[in-house]
Amino acid sequence: MHKYLMTSCDDQWGIIIDAGSSGSRAHIFTWKEDRNNDLLLSLKEVSNKKIHPGISSYSTGQLAAQSLAPLLLYSQEIIPKQCWSKTRLELLATAGMRLVDPQKTKQIFTGIQEYLINSPYAFEPKQARVVPGDEEAVFDWLSVNFAKDNFVAKNKFVGVSDLGGASTQISFEVGNGGASKAHPGVRTVQVGAHAHSIYAVSRLHMGLYEAYKNTKTEYENEISGNSFPCQIPGNYHECERLTKQFINHHANKDMSKLGNTAIAPPIKPELTFYGLDNYAKLANVHFSLTRHPDSRELPPKAFVDPDMASFQTVAKKVCAMNWYELRNLVPRKAAKDRLLQHSCFGLIYIHLLLKEVYKMENNPLIFAHSVGDIDGSWATGAAISSFKKPVSDAQRI
Repeated sequence: MHKYLMTSCDDQWGIIIDAGSSGSRAHIFTWKEDRNNDLLLSLKEVSNKKIHPGISSYSTGQLAAQSLAPLLLYSQEIIPKQCWSKTRLELLATAGMRLVDPQKTKQIFTGIQEYLINSPYAFEPKQARVVPGDEEAVFDWLSVNFAKDNFVAKNKFVGVSDLGGASTQISFEVGNGGASKAHPGVRTVQVGAHAHSIYAVSRLHMGLYEAYKNTKTEYENEISGNSFPCQIPGNYHECERLTKQFINHHANKDMSKLGNTAIAPPIKPELTFYGLDNYAKLANVHFSLTRHPDSRELPPKAFVDPDMASFQTVAKKVCAMNWYELRNLVPRKAAKDRLLQHSCFGLIYIHLLLKEVYKMENNPLIFAHSVGDIDGSWATGAAISSFKKPVSDAQRI
Protein backbone atom coordinates (compact mmCIF):
# COMPACT_ATOMS: atom_id res chain seq x y z
CA MET A 1 0.00 0.00 0.00
CA HIS A 2 1.10 3.57 -0.72
CA LYS A 3 -0.90 5.25 2.08
CA TYR A 4 0.37 8.76 2.71
CA LEU A 5 1.95 8.94 6.16
CA MET A 6 -0.32 11.16 8.23
CA THR A 7 -2.92 10.67 10.92
CA SER A 8 -5.13 13.77 10.48
CA CYS A 9 -6.62 15.86 7.67
CA ASP A 10 -4.73 19.06 8.40
CA ASP A 11 -3.57 18.92 4.77
CA GLN A 12 -6.09 19.45 1.97
CA TRP A 13 -6.43 16.89 -0.81
CA GLY A 14 -7.58 17.08 -4.40
CA ILE A 15 -7.66 14.89 -7.51
CA ILE A 16 -7.55 16.11 -11.11
CA ILE A 17 -8.34 13.40 -13.67
CA ASP A 18 -6.88 14.44 -17.01
CA ALA A 19 -9.16 12.66 -19.49
CA GLY A 20 -7.02 12.93 -22.62
CA SER A 21 -7.38 11.51 -26.11
CA SER A 22 -5.11 8.50 -25.44
CA GLY A 23 -5.92 7.80 -21.80
CA SER A 24 -6.92 9.16 -18.40
CA ARG A 25 -4.44 10.11 -15.69
CA ALA A 26 -5.32 10.83 -12.06
CA HIS A 27 -3.11 13.51 -10.47
CA ILE A 28 -3.27 13.53 -6.66
CA PHE A 29 -2.45 16.83 -4.94
CA THR A 30 -2.10 18.04 -1.39
CA TRP A 31 -1.67 21.53 0.08
CA LYS A 32 -1.77 23.39 3.37
CA GLU A 33 -4.99 25.23 4.13
CA ASP A 34 -4.29 28.70 5.50
CA ARG A 35 -6.12 31.97 5.97
CA ASN A 36 -5.28 33.11 2.43
CA ASN A 37 -5.64 29.65 0.87
CA ASP A 38 -2.35 30.30 -0.92
CA LEU A 39 -1.80 27.16 -2.98
CA LEU A 40 1.28 28.70 -4.59
CA LEU A 41 3.24 28.17 -1.37
CA SER A 42 2.30 24.59 -0.55
CA LEU A 43 0.67 22.79 -3.49
CA LYS A 44 2.43 19.59 -4.49
CA GLU A 45 1.58 16.53 -6.54
CA VAL A 46 1.90 13.42 -4.42
CA SER A 47 1.37 10.78 -7.10
CA ASN A 48 -0.30 10.04 -10.42
CA LYS A 49 -1.49 7.04 -12.41
CA LYS A 50 -2.53 6.64 -16.07
CA ILE A 51 -4.86 4.16 -17.73
CA HIS A 52 -5.66 3.48 -21.40
CA PRO A 53 -7.65 4.13 -23.56
CA GLY A 54 -9.31 7.56 -23.28
CA ILE A 55 -12.98 7.99 -22.33
CA SER A 56 -13.84 9.01 -25.91
CA SER A 57 -12.99 5.44 -27.01
CA TYR A 58 -15.96 3.89 -25.17
CA SER A 59 -19.34 3.27 -26.77
CA THR A 60 -21.41 4.10 -23.67
CA GLY A 61 -21.21 6.37 -20.67
CA GLN A 62 -21.37 3.39 -18.34
CA LEU A 63 -18.28 1.81 -19.91
CA ALA A 64 -16.40 5.12 -19.89
CA ALA A 65 -17.27 5.55 -16.21
CA GLN A 66 -16.26 2.01 -15.26
CA SER A 67 -12.88 2.53 -16.95
CA LEU A 68 -12.06 5.07 -14.22
CA ALA A 69 -12.31 2.51 -11.40
CA PRO A 70 -8.55 1.74 -11.28
CA LEU A 71 -7.82 5.45 -10.83
CA LEU A 72 -10.21 5.78 -7.90
CA LEU A 73 -8.88 2.62 -6.27
CA TYR A 74 -5.32 3.88 -6.68
CA SER A 75 -6.17 7.25 -5.15
CA GLN A 76 -7.71 5.50 -2.14
CA GLU A 77 -4.35 3.83 -1.53
CA ILE A 78 -2.73 7.27 -1.37
CA ILE A 79 -5.26 9.47 0.43
CA PRO A 80 -6.08 8.64 4.09
CA LYS A 81 -9.62 7.33 4.44
CA GLN A 82 -10.58 9.98 6.98
CA CYS A 83 -9.82 12.64 4.35
CA TRP A 84 -11.88 11.17 1.49
CA SER A 85 -15.08 13.12 2.16
CA LYS A 86 -13.20 16.43 1.93
CA THR A 87 -11.08 15.50 -1.09
CA ARG A 88 -11.97 17.57 -4.15
CA LEU A 89 -12.37 15.53 -7.35
CA GLU A 90 -12.54 16.92 -10.89
CA LEU A 91 -12.48 15.16 -14.26
CA LEU A 92 -11.42 17.43 -17.09
CA ALA A 93 -11.51 16.17 -20.67
CA THR A 94 -9.49 17.73 -23.46
CA ALA A 95 -9.30 17.59 -27.25
CA GLY A 96 -10.20 13.93 -27.61
CA MET A 97 -13.69 14.75 -26.30
CA ARG A 98 -13.86 18.05 -28.22
CA LEU A 99 -13.87 15.92 -31.37
CA VAL A 100 -16.83 13.82 -30.21
CA ASP A 101 -20.36 14.71 -31.33
CA PRO A 102 -22.53 16.46 -28.70
CA GLN A 103 -24.98 13.56 -28.23
CA LYS A 104 -22.24 11.05 -27.43
CA THR A 105 -20.46 13.62 -25.25
CA LYS A 106 -23.62 14.07 -23.19
CA GLN A 107 -24.06 10.31 -22.87
CA ILE A 108 -20.46 9.76 -21.74
CA PHE A 109 -20.54 12.56 -19.19
CA THR A 110 -23.91 11.51 -17.80
CA GLY A 111 -22.43 8.09 -17.08
CA ILE A 112 -19.26 9.56 -15.58
CA GLN A 113 -21.11 12.07 -13.42
CA GLU A 114 -23.43 9.37 -12.04
CA TYR A 115 -20.43 7.18 -11.30
CA LEU A 116 -18.25 9.83 -9.62
CA ILE A 117 -21.04 11.27 -7.50
CA ASN A 118 -21.15 7.87 -5.78
CA SER A 119 -17.43 7.97 -5.07
CA PRO A 120 -16.28 8.74 -1.51
CA TYR A 121 -14.91 12.13 -2.64
CA ALA A 122 -16.31 15.69 -2.73
CA PHE A 123 -17.72 15.73 -6.25
CA GLU A 124 -20.51 17.60 -8.02
CA PRO A 125 -21.66 16.85 -11.60
CA LYS A 126 -20.33 20.20 -12.91
CA GLN A 127 -16.84 19.08 -11.88
CA ALA A 128 -16.75 16.60 -14.79
CA ARG A 129 -16.60 18.56 -18.03
CA VAL A 130 -14.86 19.18 -21.34
CA VAL A 131 -12.25 21.91 -20.93
CA PRO A 132 -12.26 24.56 -23.69
CA GLY A 133 -8.95 24.69 -25.53
CA ASP A 134 -8.03 28.20 -24.43
CA GLU A 135 -8.58 27.22 -20.80
CA GLU A 136 -6.28 24.22 -21.28
CA ALA A 137 -3.65 26.61 -22.69
CA VAL A 138 -3.95 28.77 -19.54
CA PHE A 139 -3.52 25.66 -17.39
CA ASP A 140 -0.29 24.89 -19.32
CA TRP A 141 1.03 28.38 -18.60
CA LEU A 142 0.12 28.16 -14.91
CA SER A 143 1.69 24.69 -14.55
CA VAL A 144 5.07 25.52 -16.04
CA ASN A 145 5.47 28.91 -14.37
CA PHE A 146 4.41 27.41 -11.02
CA ALA A 147 6.96 24.63 -11.47
CA LYS A 148 9.67 27.23 -12.09
CA ASP A 149 8.57 29.13 -8.95
CA ASN A 150 7.99 32.23 -11.06
CA PHE A 151 4.93 33.40 -9.14
CA VAL A 152 6.55 33.34 -5.71
CA ALA A 153 10.14 34.25 -6.64
CA LYS A 154 9.04 36.93 -9.16
CA ASN A 155 11.19 35.42 -11.90
CA LYS A 156 10.66 36.09 -15.59
CA PHE A 157 7.66 34.22 -16.90
CA VAL A 158 8.03 31.71 -19.73
CA GLY A 159 5.75 30.78 -22.61
CA VAL A 160 4.39 27.30 -23.24
CA SER A 161 3.41 25.25 -26.26
CA ASP A 162 1.78 21.89 -25.67
CA LEU A 163 1.55 19.32 -28.48
CA GLY A 164 -1.03 16.71 -27.55
CA GLY A 165 -2.54 13.95 -29.64
CA ALA A 166 -5.58 15.88 -30.92
CA SER A 167 -4.74 19.55 -30.32
CA THR A 168 -1.87 21.93 -29.74
CA GLN A 169 -1.83 24.96 -27.43
CA ILE A 170 0.24 28.10 -27.04
CA SER A 171 0.20 30.49 -24.08
CA PHE A 172 2.39 33.41 -23.03
CA GLU A 173 2.15 36.71 -21.19
CA VAL A 174 1.83 39.68 -23.54
CA GLY A 175 3.54 43.05 -23.19
CA ASN A 176 2.16 46.08 -21.45
CA GLY A 177 0.94 47.71 -24.66
CA GLY A 178 -2.78 48.36 -24.92
CA ALA A 179 -3.03 46.78 -28.38
CA SER A 180 -1.65 43.46 -27.15
CA LYS A 181 -3.95 43.37 -24.11
CA ALA A 182 -6.94 44.14 -26.34
CA HIS A 183 -6.14 41.20 -28.65
CA PRO A 184 -9.14 38.80 -28.85
CA GLY A 185 -6.96 35.84 -27.87
CA VAL A 186 -5.75 37.52 -24.66
CA ARG A 187 -7.46 36.87 -21.32
CA THR A 188 -6.80 38.11 -17.81
CA VAL A 189 -5.58 35.45 -15.39
CA GLN A 190 -5.62 36.33 -11.70
CA VAL A 191 -2.96 34.54 -9.67
CA GLY A 192 -2.93 35.61 -6.07
CA ALA A 193 -2.90 39.40 -5.98
CA HIS A 194 -1.55 39.77 -9.51
CA ALA A 195 -3.37 39.93 -12.86
CA HIS A 196 -1.62 38.56 -15.95
CA SER A 197 -2.60 39.20 -19.59
CA ILE A 198 -2.16 35.81 -21.28
CA TYR A 199 -2.50 34.97 -24.97
CA ALA A 200 -3.97 31.46 -24.81
CA VAL A 201 -5.12 29.60 -27.93
CA SER A 202 -5.73 25.96 -28.82
CA ARG A 203 -5.75 24.49 -32.32
CA LEU A 204 -8.04 21.50 -32.58
CA HIS A 205 -7.11 18.90 -35.25
CA MET A 206 -3.44 19.98 -35.00
CA GLY A 207 -2.27 17.60 -32.29
CA LEU A 208 0.31 15.09 -33.50
CA TYR A 209 -2.01 12.16 -34.26
CA GLU A 210 -4.92 14.22 -35.58
CA ALA A 211 -2.57 16.16 -37.85
CA TYR A 212 -1.09 12.89 -39.15
CA LYS A 213 -4.56 11.47 -39.78
CA ASN A 214 -5.77 14.61 -41.58
CA THR A 215 -2.59 14.87 -43.66
CA LYS A 216 -3.01 11.23 -44.68
CA THR A 217 -6.67 11.78 -45.59
CA GLU A 218 -5.79 14.79 -47.75
CA TYR A 219 -3.08 12.77 -49.49
CA GLU A 220 -5.40 9.84 -50.18
CA ASN A 221 -7.98 12.21 -51.63
CA GLU A 222 -5.27 13.67 -53.85
CA ILE A 223 -3.55 10.44 -54.92
CA SER A 224 -5.08 7.02 -54.40
CA GLY A 225 -3.24 3.73 -54.41
CA ASN A 226 0.19 4.97 -53.28
CA SER A 227 1.69 4.43 -49.84
CA PHE A 228 1.55 7.44 -47.52
CA PRO A 229 4.95 9.26 -47.62
CA CYS A 230 4.85 10.10 -43.89
CA GLN A 231 4.65 6.51 -42.67
CA ILE A 232 7.62 4.27 -41.81
CA PRO A 233 9.34 3.84 -44.22
CA GLY A 234 8.41 7.03 -46.02
CA ASN A 235 9.74 9.89 -48.13
CA TYR A 236 11.05 12.92 -46.25
CA HIS A 237 10.67 15.53 -49.00
CA GLU A 238 7.18 14.42 -50.01
CA CYS A 239 6.11 14.23 -46.37
CA GLU A 240 7.42 17.75 -45.78
CA ARG A 241 5.42 19.01 -48.78
CA LEU A 242 2.25 17.33 -47.53
CA THR A 243 2.75 18.62 -43.98
CA LYS A 244 3.13 22.20 -45.21
CA GLN A 245 0.03 21.71 -47.34
CA PHE A 246 -1.97 20.52 -44.33
CA ILE A 247 -0.83 23.44 -42.17
CA ASN A 248 -1.81 25.94 -44.89
CA HIS A 249 -5.13 24.20 -45.48
CA HIS A 250 -5.88 24.20 -41.76
CA ALA A 251 -5.18 27.94 -41.51
CA ASN A 252 -7.10 28.86 -44.69
CA LYS A 253 -10.16 26.85 -43.68
CA ASP A 254 -9.89 27.99 -40.03
CA MET A 255 -10.48 24.37 -39.01
CA SER A 256 -10.03 25.23 -35.32
CA LYS A 257 -12.54 28.10 -35.61
CA LEU A 258 -10.01 30.57 -34.16
CA GLY A 259 -11.19 33.61 -36.11
CA ASN A 260 -9.33 36.76 -35.05
CA THR A 261 -7.49 34.92 -32.27
CA ALA A 262 -5.36 32.91 -34.72
CA ILE A 263 -2.64 35.53 -35.18
CA ALA A 264 -0.77 35.99 -31.92
CA PRO A 265 0.46 39.31 -30.53
CA PRO A 266 4.18 39.91 -31.15
CA ILE A 267 6.42 37.45 -29.31
CA LYS A 268 9.56 38.93 -27.78
CA PRO A 269 12.61 37.14 -29.27
CA GLU A 270 14.14 36.63 -25.81
CA LEU A 271 11.03 34.88 -24.41
CA THR A 272 11.79 31.26 -23.50
CA PHE A 273 9.18 28.68 -24.50
CA TYR A 274 8.67 25.25 -23.01
CA GLY A 275 7.47 22.56 -25.43
CA LEU A 276 5.48 19.85 -23.64
CA ASP A 277 4.18 16.35 -24.33
CA ASN A 278 4.94 15.21 -27.90
CA TYR A 279 7.67 17.83 -28.37
CA ALA A 280 9.65 16.09 -25.63
CA LYS A 281 8.66 12.59 -26.77
CA LEU A 282 9.91 13.30 -30.31
CA ALA A 283 13.08 14.80 -28.80
CA ASN A 284 13.60 11.36 -27.24
CA VAL A 285 13.70 9.88 -30.75
CA HIS A 286 16.21 12.51 -31.88
CA PHE A 287 18.35 11.86 -28.78
CA SER A 288 18.33 8.10 -29.33
CA LEU A 289 19.44 8.43 -32.95
CA THR A 290 22.21 10.98 -32.31
CA ARG A 291 23.86 9.46 -29.23
CA HIS A 292 26.96 7.26 -29.60
CA PRO A 293 26.01 3.88 -31.10
CA ASP A 294 27.40 2.06 -28.05
CA SER A 295 25.69 4.33 -25.54
CA ARG A 296 22.85 3.06 -23.39
CA GLU A 297 22.10 6.50 -21.99
CA LEU A 298 18.39 7.26 -21.74
CA PRO A 299 16.97 10.65 -22.71
CA PRO A 300 17.00 13.47 -20.13
CA LYS A 301 13.87 15.03 -18.61
CA ALA A 302 14.43 18.23 -20.61
CA PHE A 303 16.17 19.24 -23.84
CA VAL A 304 17.56 22.79 -23.69
CA ASP A 305 17.97 24.69 -26.98
CA PRO A 306 17.12 21.77 -29.28
CA ASP A 307 18.84 22.05 -32.66
CA MET A 308 15.92 22.04 -35.10
CA ALA A 309 18.26 21.66 -38.11
CA SER A 310 19.58 18.47 -36.51
CA PHE A 311 15.98 17.35 -35.95
CA GLN A 312 15.43 17.56 -39.71
CA THR A 313 18.61 15.60 -40.42
CA VAL A 314 17.30 12.88 -38.11
CA ALA A 315 13.87 13.10 -39.73
CA LYS A 316 15.43 12.27 -43.11
CA LYS A 317 17.05 9.19 -41.58
CA VAL A 318 13.87 8.10 -39.82
CA CYS A 319 11.75 8.46 -42.94
CA ALA A 320 14.19 6.26 -44.87
CA MET A 321 14.34 3.46 -42.28
CA ASN A 322 12.20 0.36 -42.13
CA TRP A 323 10.24 -0.29 -38.97
CA TYR A 324 12.43 -3.14 -37.69
CA GLU A 325 15.61 -1.07 -38.01
CA LEU A 326 14.07 2.00 -36.33
CA ARG A 327 12.55 0.01 -33.46
CA ASN A 328 15.91 -1.63 -32.73
CA LEU A 329 17.72 1.72 -32.59
CA VAL A 330 15.26 3.53 -30.30
CA PRO A 331 14.77 1.98 -26.83
CA ARG A 332 11.18 1.32 -25.80
CA LYS A 333 11.81 3.39 -22.67
CA ALA A 334 12.54 6.33 -24.97
CA ALA A 335 9.58 5.95 -27.34
CA LYS A 336 6.56 3.69 -27.44
CA ASP A 337 5.47 2.06 -30.69
CA ARG A 338 2.70 4.53 -31.50
CA LEU A 339 4.94 7.58 -31.13
CA LEU A 340 7.75 5.96 -33.09
CA GLN A 341 5.40 4.95 -35.92
CA HIS A 342 4.51 8.64 -36.33
CA SER A 343 8.07 9.96 -35.93
CA CYS A 344 8.84 10.57 -39.63
CA PHE A 345 5.86 12.90 -39.74
CA GLY A 346 6.31 14.15 -36.17
CA LEU A 347 9.91 15.35 -36.51
CA ILE A 348 8.96 17.30 -39.63
CA TYR A 349 5.76 18.56 -38.09
CA ILE A 350 7.18 20.10 -34.90
CA HIS A 351 9.72 22.08 -36.96
CA LEU A 352 7.02 23.47 -39.25
CA LEU A 353 4.65 24.09 -36.33
CA LEU A 354 7.22 26.21 -34.52
CA LYS A 355 8.32 28.01 -37.70
CA GLU A 356 5.17 28.46 -39.75
CA VAL A 357 2.39 28.53 -37.14
CA TYR A 358 3.86 29.83 -33.88
CA LYS A 359 6.66 31.96 -35.42
CA MET A 360 9.00 31.15 -32.56
CA GLU A 361 11.66 29.04 -34.20
CA ASN A 362 14.31 31.55 -33.04
CA ASN A 363 13.11 31.85 -29.46
CA PRO A 364 14.95 29.97 -26.71
CA LEU A 365 13.29 26.54 -26.50
CA ILE A 366 13.16 23.78 -23.93
CA PHE A 367 11.37 20.51 -24.74
CA ALA A 368 10.44 19.07 -21.35
CA HIS A 369 8.88 15.91 -19.93
CA SER A 370 8.88 17.59 -16.53
CA VAL A 371 9.81 20.96 -15.07
CA GLY A 372 11.89 20.49 -11.95
CA ASP A 373 10.14 17.74 -10.03
CA ILE A 374 6.70 18.60 -11.46
CA ASP A 375 5.04 16.60 -14.24
CA GLY A 376 5.02 18.51 -17.54
CA SER A 377 1.23 18.64 -17.95
CA TRP A 378 -1.58 21.13 -17.48
CA ALA A 379 -2.95 19.29 -14.41
CA THR A 380 -1.05 21.43 -11.89
CA GLY A 381 -2.47 24.56 -13.51
CA ALA A 382 -5.96 23.07 -13.26
CA ALA A 383 -5.34 22.36 -9.57
CA ILE A 384 -4.26 25.97 -8.96
CA SER A 385 -7.42 27.16 -10.70
CA SER A 386 -9.88 24.68 -9.20
CA PHE A 387 -8.60 24.33 -5.64
CA LYS A 388 -7.84 27.97 -4.88
CA LYS A 389 -11.19 28.49 -3.09
CA PRO A 390 -13.09 26.42 -0.52
CA VAL A 391 -15.51 23.85 -1.91
CA SER A 392 -18.55 26.01 -1.13
CA ASP A 393 -17.51 28.94 -3.31
CA ALA A 394 -15.02 27.46 -5.78
CA GLN A 395 -14.31 29.74 -8.71
CA ARG A 396 -12.20 29.15 -11.77
CA ILE A 397 -9.49 31.32 -13.14
